[in-house]
Amino acid sequence: QKVGTKEFAEAVVARVGQKPEKLKAAHYAPRTAPAKPVTNPPPPHVGRRDVVGVDVFVNWPTGTADELGTRLLTISGGGLTPTMITSRGLKVWPGGFPEAFTSDNFRCRFMAAEGSASLTPKDIIALLERVTTAGLEFAKIETLATYDGEKGFSMGQGE
Repeated sequence: QKVGTKEFAEAVVARVGQKPEKLKAAHYAPRTAPAKPVTNPPPPHVGRRDVVGVDVFVNWPTGTADELGTRLLTISGGGLTPTMITSRGLKVWPGGFPEAFTSDNFRCRFMAAEGSASLTPKDIIALLERVTTAGLEFAKIETLATYDGEKGFSMGQGE
């Protein structure tokens, strides 16, 4: 019998608690002991974690990537410089292609100068203050860190 979703659900509900008529019924032994709790292994040892940059995701529905890049250059400071903008995983600034199909959400990467001290939460909050003062709306951020000097984040296209 062909039925739609609603009719199928009604047929299932009508048969709840019944035993199968054509197939052998499954029987499960009762649990004799409670399940053991899952324990995660300890994380690997990391000697030093340094925050070296931050990706700020901004909503930019009306302008071009070059216009956004120009605006980001005006808010650089506090040891952070805009290095790249991506949209949909494609690098669109600097040196992007004007014909690139973008969305209205852009990842704006800000990096600290190489060899500088690890960024603090206050450094990132100051950057976000400059972002909002420049009239940009940020959706989220992701900090970029190194672990014992090794990058713990993905490089962008062309980096």
